[in-house]
Amino acid sequence: MVAVNSDALAGDTRTRRTPYFDGLIVSEFDAYIFQYLHRKIMEALEFIWAQQIHIRETAFQRWHIGYRSLGAQFLSSVTAT
Repeated sequence: MVAVNSDALAGDTRTRRTPYFDGLIVSEFDAYIFQYLHRKIMEALEFIWAQQIHIRETAFQRWHIGYRSLGAQFLSSVTAT
């Protein structure tokens, strides 16, 4: 359900700038725009979050591969002598 102000109830359908934090959405168009922007912002945040996880996993994989190769070099040098 969309809340409207008294001007919209009186038949004035022009778009108005009303602060959303007051809980007032003037028209269906404003509600649509607000929902669209909210969805796009959430998609962007999810993308950033996924990228951060990917970066962390890649860094751990590189560290783990380097650690294993270093350990293998150490073991081969110890067993070669």
